[in-house]
Amino acid sequence: MPEPGDYAEAVVIARAIKARLLRPEVIREAALAAEFGEALGPLRDSIYAGLGEARSLSQAFSSIWPTYIRQVRRLALRSPSPASELLLTLEKEEVLRDLLILYQSTLLEKRIESRLPSSLVEGTLTKQVLEDPEALLSPQRFIESLSRSWAYSYVERVGRSFRELKGGPVALWAVPLSVLKLYSEVLGAAGGEREEAERLLCPQLQEKVLSSLLLAKALEVPQKLLEDFSWGELCGLKAKEALELYSAEPDPLGIAGELRQKISIKAEGKSVEEVLTSAQRSARSALRERSLAAMAGYPFRASFLLSPLLLLRLEAEDLTLLLSSKEYKLPPSVVLPELGFEV
Repeated sequence: MPEPGDYAEAVVIARAIKARLLRPEVIREAALAAEFGEALGPLRDSIYAGLGEARSLSQAFSSIWPTYIRQVRRLALRSPSPASELLLTLEKEEVLRDLLILYQSTLLEKRIESRLPSSLVEGTLTKQVLEDPEALLSPQRFIESLSRSWAYSYVERVGRSFRELKGGPVALWAVPLSVLKLYSEVLGAAGGEREEAERLLCPQLQEKVLSSLLLAKALEVPQKLLEDFSWGELCGLKAKEALELYSAEPDPLGIAGELRQKISIKAEGKSVEEVLTSAQRSARSALRERSLAAMAGYPFRASFLLSPLLLLRLEAEDLTLLLSSKEYKLPPSVVLPELGFEV
C-alpha cells in the first residue's frame, strides 16, 4: 500500500478540481435560459476552457469532454498505484462505450451522426479508430485496428454476440455488461484500495447490472451470451446468481422486482423504460452523495481521488443534456428533473 505522502500532490489536484465545479444555482440559471447562447453566459467562469465562447453544440462538446478526460489523466499521473489505474478506468469507460457504439454501427452498416465524447480527445482509442481510413470499412478491420489494445477483447466479445444473434442492437445490453467486466478486472487488482473504491462506485455498478439484464431480457438475448461477460461479484451482486435470476424470470419487470431487494438504488416503475429511468436518476444522485462524503473524509486513498472526477463527470453529463436541450428547443421543465445536481 502507498504511504500518505505518496498521495500528497494528487490530493491537492483533487481538491482543486472540486473547487472548480459549478454551483447548483449556476447550472439552474443556465438550464432556465431561453436559448443556447444565453445558457453559456453563466458557464463562462468554469473549468471548461472556451465553453463560454462556443458558437455551436459541437464546439461546446469539444470543450466539455476533453476537459473531463484531461483532468482524469492529470490526476492519474500524480497518483500512486493502484489508485492511478482506478482513475484511468474512468477514461476507459468512456472509450469502451463509444468504441462499442461505433463498432455496432459498423456491424449494422450505419453511420454515427453524433460526435462521440471520447472521439473529441487526443490520444483516445476512439479517435485513433476514426482517423484510420481502413478501420471503418468492415467489422473485421475495426477489430484488427484494436488488436494490440486493452479494448480488443471487449470489442471482439461483442462481435461474437452479434454474430450469434444474427444482428440487432447488441450494444444496448453489451455496453453496461462490458463496463461491469472492466471495473471487475480493475478492482480485482486494486488490493487494499478495492473496498472503499467499490463502495463509492456501487450506485453506478448496480445500475449497470439492472439495465443490462432488463434490456437483454426485453430483447430475448440467450443467457449463454451474457455468461461471456461475467463480472464475478461486485457490490454484493454475483454474476452467477444474477444470470440464474435472468434464466428463471420470463419478464424484465420480474427481474427488476427481484433485484430491487438486493440493490441500494431505486428502480421503480410499471414499464422497463420507467424502471431504467428511475434507476439512472437514483444512481446519479447516490453517486454524487457518496462522492461528496468521500471528499469530506480521509484523503489519502483512491476513493478520495476518484470522487472529484465522478462529480466532474456528472457535471459534464448535465451540461451535455442542458445545452442539447437548448439546441433542440426543449423547455426547462423537461430538463430540470433529469439533472443530477439538485438544481
